[in-house]
Amino acid sequence: ESLSPAELYRRTKAATLVFGRLYLCDDCDRLHSSLAGGVLVSGDGLALTNYHVLSSRGTEIFGALMETGLPLSVEEVLASSRKDDIALVRLSGAEDLPFLRLVAGPGQAEVGSEVFVVSHPDAHFYSLSRGHISRYSLNVRTRAPVLQVTAPFARGSSGSGVVNREGRLVGL
Repeated sequence: ESLSPAELYRRTKAATLVFGRLYLCDDCDRLHSSLAGGVLVSGDGLALTNYHVLSSRGTEIFGALMETGLPLSVEEVLASSRKDDIALVRLSGAEDLPFLRLVAGPGQAEVGSEVFVVSHPDAHFYSLSRGHISRYSLNVRTRAPVLQVTAPFARGSSGSGVVNREGRLVGL
């Protein structure tokens, strides 16, 4: 069943993470920060994000923050694919967290379907944007599947969820 935009935002926001890392700069020898998104896919702390959000030389500290302000540390990376730019992590100490269910099948994420993104573009946390699935393609370099959407996003939105009208996760 379709959710109202307000309910869809509330549910998606509750399951959206801010992933952050401190890293040692190659140019100035100081610590810098980088923020991105992630999405909980189980109540016990399994979360998806993009591979490139996790992979970086010089990372000193990496963790997640829920919209409630609850900090969570990354316990382990359970699976990751550089080629597909996806990673599944387990967050430590997590229980009974809000999460998003995945789409049940390909018919729920067709080209032309309306989608929503709750992300952190340019550090504007938990911004809602709306668009459509514009196409599926293959990355020219890696041949990995790519979901292209018309919903606006910017730096800091990597790893955030793309959801359909039912609030189910269709991609990152």
